[in-house]
Amino acid sequence: MKTLSLLFLIILSLSSCALFKSKKTKTASPTAEATPVKLPKDLPTLDTVFEAEPAEDVIVMAYSEVGNAFLSSLKNGNTNSLKPFMADVSVAKTLSPKETKGMTDKEIENKMLTSLHARFDDNFNKLIAAAKENKVDLAPLRLLNCIYHETTDPQTVPRALTIEIGTSTAKYSIPVTVINLANKTYIFEILKTTGVFN
Repeated sequence: MKTLSLLFLIILSLSSCALFKSKKTKTASPTAEATPVKLPKDLPTLDTVFEAEPAEDVIVMAYSEVGNAFLSSLKNGNTNSLKPFMADVSVAKTLSPKETKGMTDKEIENKMLTSLHARFDDNFNKLIAAAKENKVDLAPLRLLNCIYHETTDPQTVPRALTIEIGTSTAKYSIPVTVINLANKTYIFEILKTTGVFN
């Protein structure tokens, strides 16, 4: 029995090596000749396929900083969160170089900016009162969108920015004006205070 097992192992080992393999004639692998395909010259590239059409009102979420500050101010009941986005003396000098020429910073602050900020605060307080009057709970509101309305006016002319806030069941739009100077956005006015929270 041992001899038979040994013989079986030897045959099995030899069958796995090339000694007992059948010799086949080598045949050439099938080949195919490719015919060159001519593509049209105006074939869209990956960049042009996914290029979106420019919208009339461009949604730029870069303005979410302003939108979140505005929402935070509404929830807190004051404009403290918006202070970094309020126009300052340098903005007044850039936008009104003739009017501010020869004026000190304090004079610019008193003659130009104080009234601008007071009007903003007044309109802001009207929004707070409207929310209370319409029983709108500001706490659960979140920023939904910021829509920047571009125009062909010079860059020194403020643009409208619609700040959309709300929940899954309600949406409120608050239009404001903003201006972009030296890579910073400044908020100027609240354009609408009535009917926002209806």
